[in-house]
Amino acid sequence: NTYGKGSEVALASKGVAMIKSSSGRAGMPIYDRLTEAWSTLNNKDDIEYIKSMHPSGDPESIGYDSATDPDSIGYDPATDFDFTTPGWAEPFIYDAMAMLGLAACNASATDVGSERFSAFGGAAHYDAIIGTQFSGTTGTVRLDAKTGSRDPDSALFIMHNYVGVNYGDNVTFTETETDIFQSGSWKNVSSFVYADGTLDPHPDLDEVDVDMQYIGVGVRGACLGMACIIVLLSIGFAAWTHTHRRNRAVRSSQPIFLLLLCLGIFILDLTIVPLSFDDEIASVNQCTVACILSPWFFCIGFCISFSALFSKLWRVNKIFHNPTMKRIKVTHTDVIIPLFIFLSANILVLSLWTTLAPRSWERDVTRYDLLDRAIESEGKCGSEKSLPYTLTLAVINVSLLLLTMTQAYKAREISIEFAETKYIALAISICSLVCGVSAPFLFVSASSGNRVSFLFSSIVVLVISSALLLFIFVPKIRFAAKRDISSSIKKVVQNFVKKERKERPVIPTISTLNHQLEAEGLKVEMTPQKLKGLMIHEVEWKKEKMKYENRVRELEMLLEKHSSSTPREVQETHTFPEKGNFILA
Repeated sequence: NTYGKGSEVALASKGVAMIKSSSGRAGMPIYDRLTEAWSTLNNKDDIEYIKSMHPSGDPESIGYDSATDPDSIGYDPATDFDFTTPGWAEPFIYDAMAMLGLAACNASATDVGSERFSAFGGAAHYDAIIGTQFSGTTGTVRLDAKTGSRDPDSALFIMHNYVGVNYGDNVTFTETETDIFQSGSWKNVSSFVYADGTLDPHPDLDEVDVDMQYIGVGVRGACLGMACIIVLLSIGFAAWTHTHRRNRAVRSSQPIFLLLLCLGIFILDLTIVPLSFDDEIASVNQCTVACILSPWFFCIGFCISFSALFSKLWRVNKIFHNPTMKRIKVTHTDVIIPLFIFLSANILVLSLWTTLAPRSWERDVTRYDLLDRAIESEGKCGSEKSLPYTLTLAVINVSLLLLTMTQAYKAREISIEFAETKYIALAISICSLVCGVSAPFLFVSASSGNRVSFLFSSIVVLVISSALLLFIFVPKIRFAAKRDISSSIKKVVQNFVKKERKERPVIPTISTLNHQLEAEGLKVEMTPQKLKGLMIHEVEWKKEKMKYENRVRELEMLLEKHSSSTPREVQETHTFPEKGNFILA
């Protein structure tokens, strides 16, 4: 090519290289043998035979229309049949025909019993072609099983260097072979001339620092640290529940519900662990396993936690919202059924998701520089067919949340000991608010890379877990502690008063009482006058005891009066007392 000297295209063409596929070059043994055999066809008889098998030189006779395609031309039989040397395409065509023939032989070699069949279909022929490999004129002929194209390592490539030569006001660029790619490696055959006219290669461009959008040590450590605190709290509250299972504050909430809540929050909080994985600290396979586990932890933990709250509130409403005012018995089996239904639905959908469309770890380049080099990439969990499963899980768990909110609304006016429904309603309200506000942010962050998605997801999980734990257990522990201290003080004082009244019918001193209290791990300050008041209260307690004993005798007489009634009639005579504070034991 010739361009004007100093023109932009001439300056841009200096030192340019082009890599071309080649069917062979002189000096290659197989190519030289093909050239020799090819030249034997350059005789009158063979040329006349080939001419008779080809269409005529008239363009219209071979499908060209000169009216619509004025540049189309036919061929000149006098010059187009020259078998001196093969062109670029002929060796490839020769090897292609050889491969078709060899594959046909392989496909037809089928023995059934004592007979040999030679018929085969297109699919069998194609499979045979993919599996055929031989040494051809263009090198080792081998196809890629996935694409069906020639394996690049088996082909021949030549690098051509374009060097400009000045001719007056013009520059003519000539093509020179500098390197050959054969059998999977490059071989230099001549010097390469660069744009500045020297033979010295230019230094490589500075390496680009690619922003991999990793989660980072700080964010990962902070979220995992908070997750550890919540996990330890759930374990600690579960242990406290088991230890104080006979305490009135614990029995009013049913220990089974509190333990289920701790288990659900424990599993829910474990979601942060697989979410914290990326290819900075783990392999791609490990990240893929983490992608699969994260929805399992979240859905199962969320389901167990809110099923426990739903069952607890449903139990309260069933007892207190009783229009017949008859005695109602709610067993553990009744309240475990909702947990079983929602948990089974979650497990079914998660199993189908994991089996049919499992999530996997993917990393995509998101930004390039002017030289088309990657400068930013992001890794995330992805699955092309995950949307139906995600929506189904969302419907199941949002339905559970709405049902729990409905039960909390129905129980809003029920006043039971320890204000239990009040704190449950507060916890559910906070969780509902967090889920509603975070939903659009989680959807946007899912397409913004793993760092942002991990941060938002961790915040949601931590807020839900901490709200449920703290609002349910802290008031209960506080009530239980107050009751224990109050009971201990009353017991010590009563024992002390009885002992002193038997031994000395005088008012004891404050130092004697403090000594007795300190022996029980307690300490109070009071005057003799206050102690005398306690003694007066003891007399009042005895009067109350006598009143209750009289009431018991009256009830016994009432029972004897109705002894002739049937059990059903007796049951219907018993109704709830007036509205007030109730204890659920």
